[in-house]
Amino acid sequence: MGKNADMNDVVLKVEHLTKHYPIKKGVFGKSDACVHALEDASCAQNVQVLYACIAAPVSDGDPHLTRASIDFHTRRGYEIVGTFHRCGYKFDTWYDVVWMEKRLSDAAIPPAVVPFSSFVK
Repeated sequence: MGKNADMNDVVLKVEHLTKHYPIKKGVFGKSDACVHALEDASCAQNVQVLYACIAAPVSDGDPHLTRASIDFHTRRGYEIVGTFHRCGYKFDTWYDVVWMEKRLSDAAIPPAVVPFSSFVK
């Protein structure tokens, strides 16, 4: 962003990464609370959009990866906006990478960003 950029013309993005270790299927506990806190803080700062970048299995039955994180974000109101096919590599396997977004505001002219430092005393 150039030094003359007007912050009201910039759509701010927050990329976040959460690891999910459910106690039992469908229970995310701390991850849910973490994402909820991130969303609340982002709203307070006038962030307009949140993004999640998630590794996704190419086929069912993968021994290392499920679609649980995608399902988790979908339940929180995120929508898939793009998929990069077989571009992520781990566990000796190529995986898709899914991008999801959640709009926190549809303001035509977003309000100025409130720096996080203004919340810290």
